[in-house]
Amino acid sequence: MTKPPITPPRIATPITEVLPQDDPGARGQHERVKRKFFGSWRITEMEVWDQDATDLLGPAHIRFDAERLGDFRFIAIQGSMHCFFDERDHLPFVEFSWRGDDDGTETCGRGWAVIEKRLPRLPTGRPEDDVLRGRIFIHQGDDSGFEATRSDGRKIARREGRTRP
Repeated sequence: MTKPPITPPRIATPITEVLPQDDPGARGQHERVKRKFFGSWRITEMEVWDQDATDLLGPAHIRFDAERLGDFRFIAIQGSMHCFFDERDHLPFVEFSWRGDDDGTETCGRGWAVIEKRLPRLPTGRPEDDVLRGRIFIHQGDDSGFEATRSDGRKIARREGRTRP
């Protein structure tokens, strides 16, 4: 059975209307959303490539840091990202541009991802960890949906508003 393609959530507000520089409340929302992405995520599935190809240079991953930057690796592609965090359809959302290397050739592109909750396990009813789903585009090349799970064990400390191990 084939999965439906991964599509972005509906854009409710143009990006120019949600930039946080003039609104302290919006700035706080962006910080809260950004913290949900912090850390490393293991890419466990891609639409275009199987897991052996995805892990060609080592475990495929995507990582986000506190400075709105990040990096990723899958197949022979490694890239550095510049990220914009927001919330869309009540889900934490990130858009990014990236620049990197594809087996020795300089390349670039863009992408997006959302954090979703997995359905509860049966019969325990305990929820699974968050899952990161998105799509990455290679300029003048392929694009692929991906799915990733947290690989660094980080959770969000709700009360203090900080990340913790």
